[in-house]
Amino acid sequence: MNEYRKRNKEKIRGQKKKHYEKHRDYYLNYYATHREHIRELAKTCYRRHKAAGKVFYNSKTAKLAKQYRLRIKSKLFDILGNKCVHCGFSDVRALQIDHVHGNGTRHIKEVGRNHQYFLYVLNAIKNGSKNYQLLCANCNWIKRYEMQEVHHK
Repeated sequence: MNEYRKRNKEKIRGQKKKHYEKHRDYYLNYYATHREHIRELAKTCYRRHKAAGKVFYNSKTAKLAKQYRLRIKSKLFDILGNKCVHCGFSDVRALQIDHVHGNGTRHIKEVGRNHQYFLYVLNAIKNGSKNYQLLCANCNWIKRYEMQEVHHK
């Protein structure tokens, strides 16, 4: 990040928010009045690309997104100790972020998945939150079962 952006981070964030708020109503209104036309354009574009055999999935973008998500996840796991707080298991492939007081699924739906969620948790922990911990998949599911967060038969 360049020096100007570092010094004026809050100012830039405020400008972006003002811009978004200023144009949000226009975009919503435009979409509402032109919904059918926009959908037809999207369908036409989809059919044209499908007929040409073009792939909609951009592998380069997906690769960059995955690398970004893994960097954030790595920072987060480093802060949380890189091991399960219950059993000490340390294989990152099986470690999961757990909400200490439960209701993590609902929280993930509110915040968003993937990097948005990891960024949210990372910022919360940096701001002193004690609501998150690392658990291995087994300990996490056992906890969910015991707290009756999972419907069991």
